[in-house]
Parts: sequence; C-alpha cells; structure tokens
Amino acid sequence: LNGHGVAKNPTMAYRWAKRATTDNDSLIDAMFHLSQSYMYDNVDDDGRSVEPAKDEPEALRLYHRILSRPWCDGCHNSTSACRDNCDSPAVKTTVGHTQYTLGKVYDSQWEDFAGVEKDDEAAFEWYTKSANSGHILGCEHLGDMFRLRAARESTERGYAERADQNRTEDDSAQALKWHLKAVELFEALEGKPIYRVDHAALLHKVANDYSCSRNNDDKAEEKSLKWYRRAAALGDQDAAEQVCKLEVAPQFFRGQGAFYAVGREMEARGLNWNTSRVPTDLKAEMSRALGDIRAGAEAGHFMALELLGDAYDHGIGVAKDTARAVECYTKAAARLNSAAMVKLAEIYAGDGLNGVDQDLEKAFKLYEEAAGYDAKGRVRLASCYQNGLGVAADVDRAIDLLEEGIRRGEPESFGDFGVMCANGCGRVPRDLERAREFCGKAVEMGFEGAEAPLAWIEAALLPSGSV
Repeated sequence: LNGHGVAKNPTMAYRWAKRATTDNDSLIDAMFHLSQSYMYDNVDDDGRSVEPAKDEPEALRLYHRILSRPWCDGCHNSTSACRDNCDSPAVKTTVGHTQYTLGKVYDSQWEDFAGVEKDDEAAFEWYTKSANSGHILGCEHLGDMFRLRAARESTERGYAERADQNRTEDDSAQALKWHLKAVELFEALEGKPIYRVDHAALLHKVANDYSCSRNNDDKAEEKSLKWYRRAAALGDQDAAEQVCKLEVAPQFFRGQGAFYAVGREMEARGLNWNTSRVPTDLKAEMSRALGDIRAGAEAGHFMALELLGDAYDHGIGVAKDTARAVECYTKAAARLNSAAMVKLAEIYAGDGLNGVDQDLEKAFKLYEEAAGYDAKGRVRLASCYQNGLGVAADVDRAIDLLEEGIRRGEPESFGDFGVMCANGCGRVPRDLERAREFCGKAVEMGFEGAEAPLAWIEAALLPSGSV
C-alpha cells in the first residue's frame, strides 16, 4: 500500500486486506486498509483504473464496523479472536485515524461522500473522539472547529453579552489546547509520522491562537511571535510575514501616533493638514513619524501601507505622488484592508488629472470587494449601481445597499437615502418629509455631507412665499 520494501501496488494491498478480512473479519489493520482502498479512484502509473473500484458506502460501512467492536492492542485482532495477553498502542492509532476520517466525512471535506450530508455536530463528536485517542490530525481538526466557532460567535454576536464573550474565549482556549496537543504528539514522533502532517501549518495555527487570546494573556503577542518564527523557519511564508508585522508593529504604532499628533497640532493652528504644508517647527517630528510608518509599510503591515498611501495621496509631509499612493493602497488592499480598497477605488474613479487614468470598472470591483466590510465602500457601490458607473445601472440594487447600511446604523447611508427620497428614485417615491428625516438623522450622527442637502430640503418645505 505504501511501497515499504516492495513496489507500491494498491491492487495487491486491496487483495491481501480483502483476504485477511474475509477469513475471519477480526484483524483491525486489514479492515482499515480495506476501507481505505474503497475511498478513492485507484489508478496505476499510466492513469488506468485498477482494482478495487471506488465504493464510498462500503468504506463508510467498514469504518463503522471498526469502531463497533473491541480490539486487542497487541495482536490487532478483535478481542474475541485474541489468545494472548497483548499490550501495544498501535490499535489506538488505527481507531483514532478511523474516527478522524469519519469526522472529515461529516465535515464535508469530501463533498457528498456516500450521500452523507454535512453535520457539524457529528463532525465535532468524531474529531473529539479521535483527539482523545491521541490522533494528531484529530487534535488539529478539533482545534480548527473550536477556532472557527470562536470566530463565528465573535462576528455574529459582536460580544453583545458578557456570557457570549466568555463562551467565545472558552472556545479560543480549547482551540489553543488541541493545536498544542497536535504539535506535542507530532514532535514526539521525532520526524517519523505514520501519516502526512503539515508541521509548519500546525505551528502557524498555534501562533494564530495565541494572537487571538490577547485579551486574556498579556504575553500572548510574545508567544504568538515565537510560534510564528518557528513556522517561518520551516518555510511558511505567511508566518514570515506575520513575524515582520509583529516585530515592526510597535515602531509603526509609534509613528502613527506621532503622525496624528502633528495633524491635531496643525488643526489647532487653523491649518488643513490635507492641503497645507507642515509648519517648519513640526517637520522634524513628521519626518520621524513617516520613517516609522515607512518601516511598517516595507514589512507589509496593512495599516502602515494605508497610512503611507494617505501621506502620498494628500502630500502630507512628503511631495504629493498619486502613483506611489496607488502602489501603497494596492498592497494594503491585497492584505484585505477595506479602507485602502475604497481610497484606491476613489483614485480610479477620478477624472484622471492626478496622473492615474480613470478606470470605472476597476473602481467598481474595489468598491464591491470593500462593501462587505466598509460603510463608505457600501455607499460608493450603491452610487455605482444608481448611476451605472463601471457596471450596468441597477437602481433596486443601489436601494438595497443603502437600506442595508441604514440597518447597520451607517450615517452616510442615511444621508444618501435621504437625497434619494428628495429626488425620487426607482421604488423610492419623492417624499421631502422623509428626505428631511433621513438627512437630519445623518447630520445628527455626524455626517457633514448631509448638511447641504438637508438645508435645501428644508428650504423646499417652506410654505410658498416664505423667506
């Protein structure tokens, strides 16, 4: 089966396993290898189908058969067929792998396997049994399920209740526990695992778990950095990038704080820092701030890339350079920075006078990508649909997006919907009273862009002849 001492031959492995199980149905290794033989389409070196034919239901039946009877740890026979007092951990490994395989079946890692529908509870149960049997992959996948559940709860509930937060933190702790256990079991094998395990990926998962536990562990960042370094040493490029970010983060945040401090001082002097030059007495501080921010950007920190893009986009402390702003925003957007996506889209949606050619389709795609996470992205996407910018006009879709923003309590969506009500648009009839209500709400929430529309709406509502 594995090519140990002889040429690899899945057909011969199948025949011997079949013969062993046919004789007395009592040898666990034979039954397990037989079930594995039925899992896949078996082919020879030339790509031709060979015996046995794939039979998912039979594989599933054999897996359950393995787990339905007791086995002797020493001779691997069913206890009813064992005549010796044996003692060996090998059977536990086979049982654990079988439990892990059933977990994958119910986790839908093989789509529509033997007609089994996805069942998270059943997958969780089998992964738990596998992990408790000391199976590395069972531990890893159980940790993955706890991590996924913690992330889902955090997103859906938003920590609305303390009880929910406690549950999420418990799931995060369980994810860390089982990922650490998987690493421990793997490294105890001293590089000689009996099945394929991605060591670097395991280390990366532990690092992620520590990174997510910062609220409960004041040394979590230090620990996550340690594990990211270990994963990076094994060639994990994502981990290497995380190492850069964590090592440079303190420097970047220092620069970020100084950058905004200069901005606040300029505003206190009545200067608009997006359009005014940095005063002479603040240039040295701004230069140091930009140096720290640039170091973060060079290390790939998504926030540093966005902020450096802002500096080049508006000429804050540096010469205005839209091309370099585009470069920074593009790199930040590639790291899923939704605010950078919107800023980049606004450049492409411009008139091209900034040296970057207008590209409405590219702007639309960026707004579309950002809309799931960014309020401004959602409003800009609505505008694209309303006005047919980079996409076929679809007023109903524009209205849907603004209504979604209103449900989320986003001020700009209130303002833009108010303007829709003032003019009448698609299924939204012209209604100045309703327009005043929405624009007024937007202004109350701090959206200055709704002040001018609100003023002319209120003027339009004045009785005829009023001043």
